[in-house]
Amino acid sequence: MTVALTYALPMYRAKDIGWLALESLCRQENIDFDWELIILEEPQQSMGESKVFEYQNRLEQIGCVRLEYVALPAWIPLSQKWVNMAKLADSEGFLLAGCDDYAPPNRLSETKAIFDAGAEWAHTPVGLFYDIANDNFGVFDFYSQSSHPCGLDKAGRTDILKAAFPAKATRASGVDGWVYDQVVNLLGRTPDIHVNKSVDWKRGLFTDGLNNISSKRRRLYSENPRPPFRHVKPHEPQTLEAILPSELAIKLRAARCSALARKEFIK
Repeated sequence: MTVALTYALPMYRAKDIGWLALESLCRQENIDFDWELIILEEPQQSMGESKVFEYQNRLEQIGCVRLEYVALPAWIPLSQKWVNMAKLADSEGFLLAGCDDYAPPNRLSETKAIFDAGAEWAHTPVGLFYDIANDNFGVFDFYSQSSHPCGLDKAGRTDILKAAFPAKATRASGVDGWVYDQVVNLLGRTPDIHVNKSVDWKRGLFTDGLNNISSKRRRLYSENPRPPFRHVKPHEPQTLEAILPSELAIKLRAARCSALARKEFIK
């Protein structure tokens, strides 16, 4: 049975932060369709299958009809993870996600509406980032620069990504842009892009520090932001409590304090 969306969630070193992504999925809003969650995870500091499946009942209550967890025997490049997850997907739209991020509550519903309208690619132009180690915020702003090929919360039509991806991929950095380039190469043109200008991004969060996916990214936004990042504006959320449900803000602060005590932040 083909479902509306695949939420593709690669995990790496997710033991202390993977819960954040799963909690955001359990709190999705306006879901009146079937979707699936696919997770690939290496053994290094893993969250683990049993912890992931603790969320199954809550996910099912908001339309997740399939939870697929694949335990990898060893590390593979992130690009190969996308390839493998696309092969497993049985959906109309494929959402690229991060295991250290809190998806805005309407990410699934808004993305479905975008693909229902005929888009081939979707992204969000603005998003909040949080450097957990230094307790600093920054904002990715697609409109503040011209070099980045796509924004945040990226998604592509599943059939296009399946056809676009090579059988073997070795790209380990700049992978989001690599995914977009595969689509362009397949189509021979810029895809039909829908830029999601909803303000729902203010209820989402991208984090750095408790694993090492995009570990160098915080240098671009944490203290002295430079394009495509900027400072948070006065009217934008500036605290965890303004973004996350209170119990999750407390849990993230506790995870931060624990990591500080163990000196385990990824630098």
